Amino acid sequence: MPSIHSTFVRAAMVLASVSLILLGACAHPGVGVDVGIVYRGGPAPGNSDVLRPGTVEILTADGELKASGRVQDGQEFHTTLPPGNYMVVTHSGDAGCASRAITVVDGSPASLHVACSIK
Repeated sequence: MPSIHSTFVRAAMVLASVSLILLGACAHPGVGVDVGIVYRGGPAPGNSDVLRPGTVEILTADGELKASGRVQDGQEFHTTLPPGNYMVVTHSGDAGCASRAITVVDGSPASLHVACSIK
């Protein structure tokens, strides 16, 4: 017959194992991604790193929408994505914004400023 001490130790080990499994299942395997919109061209001063308003969509290589949102002046769009290759599509008024690729690597936050052309 097992002693009370050995029963307690076994119960503690089972509880610890279950806790670790649950914590692992709850972890969100993602990396922080920031996307901003800036303008290039147009009248002086022309090129600027001031963040502009618009919409941001992040798509997988298969075209599946993974994240989207609106940004205001001075803001970046922030989301969390699993590692992989993505296409970033932005729109900002009449500015011409080209799609840009971004690679998200585990453990390394990603940041991208999309340059939109203005006249």
